[in-house]
Amino acid sequence: ASEKDGKIQVLYGCYKTSNSRREATYLATYSISSDGILTEESLQPDLMQNMIGYDNCLLRDDDGHNYIYCTYQLSGINGVLVARTSTYDLASTWEYCVRNIDGDIVWTTTAPTTATGLNADEVAMRSSMLSNNGACQHPQVLKRSGYYYLVGQAYQNKQDVLIWRSTTPYGPFTDVKTLCVIPSRLEKKGPQTYNTLTRVTLHNALSREGELVLSTSQTAPATADNFTYPGSADYVRPYFYRVYNWESLWD
Repeated sequence: ASEKDGKIQVLYGCYKTSNSRREATYLATYSISSDGILTEESLQPDLMQNMIGYDNCLLRDDDGHNYIYCTYQLSGINGVLVARTSTYDLASTWEYCVRNIDGDIVWTTTAPTTATGLNADEVAMRSSMLSNNGACQHPQVLKRSGYYYLVGQAYQNKQDVLIWRSTTPYGPFTDVKTLCVIPSRLEKKGPQTYNTLTRVTLHNALSREGELVLSTSQTAPATADNFTYPGSADYVRPYFYRVYNWESLWD
């Protein structure tokens, strides 16, 4: 989401119900009443028609652009792609950061797209902003002390949380480190082991002293375990972690 002129703009991924595959990005705009109630004012379907989901994470930089990040299947791994809006308005013209055949970064209004199956096209495959064929899920970017840091869960659904850095919001993101490893047990009632760690989310607004605040969601050991006995609903609630002194990884 992003704020513009006192209103909230939200990006949504649209999926086909027939095959559960992503097909477009929608843009909704909400007004905020004096008592904090959101009211939808408009919905723009098919803001971007593409299976590549440029709506994983948004960074509002001080250069006048929103930067939007996503991962996609790139040569069998989850590389990171970047787009930006021409202004802070999410409805303004989008530009996509790609590499040409010489390896140079180019901003273009033509988005990478899909070729066959779940693989991206040639342009997307050579445009990942992670160095050395790096891979992650759910890329999230923050700016701190002149660097842009990209945090992502190790591919595929692993417990390692990785962090890269760059001097620009569009990479390349290099110097990868392991930020932390999420525990394999949960502090909850009943059985404490879980099946899959489905998402690691970064919460910049919850940071108190410069630490990184992460939340996780996970699945029960078996589908039938969800919501069926005391403590089973706790599998899908968020669990929070704080990582202090994280910038010392590069000392």
